[in-house]
Formats: sequence, C-alpha cells, structure tokens
Amino acid sequence: MVRTEFQSLLDNRILVLDGAMGTMIQRYCPGCENSELLNIEHPEIISRIHSEYIEAGADIIECNSFSASRISQAAHGLGEKAGSMAFE
Repeated sequence: MVRTEFQSLLDNRILVLDGAMGTMIQRYCPGCENSELLNIEHPEIISRIHSEYIEAGADIIECNSFSASRISQAAHGLGEKAGSMAFE
C-alpha cells in the first residue's frame, strides 16, 4: 500500500480540524439564513474564513456544504443550485 502524506501525518501527530463554520459566517454575515449561498455569491467570505483557520493552525479545512442538498435548499427555493453550492 502506498502511504499518503496525510496518512504519514496521522502517524506522527494529532491533526487539528477547523472550527465552527456557522459561527464564523455570522461574524461576516450576521443573520445569514442560508450560508451555503455564500459559496456562490460571496466566495471571498468563505475563503477568508478558511484562511483564518489555517492561520490559527488548522491542518484540515472542511467545506461549507452542510446544507448544500436539494432538500435543504428547497426551503429557500434554491434546490436546483445545491450542486453548485457543494462544488464552488
């Protein structure tokens, strides 16, 4: 089996995962009800949050796609944009 860099890191130390994305989004977009829409309309906000986590020492950054599904986005009338939200 070929070991990946990620597997090697796991063998040598504890990796730090980013934090509460929703909390960070509220700093930049108070009252934001559909944070996944930011992936499309304001990707610079998501990028900045990811950069802040990296600067704070996070090794692993998650994407902002918790509610980027057709079912969740249908509540906002955006079910057809769910795929874009997940990949932007």
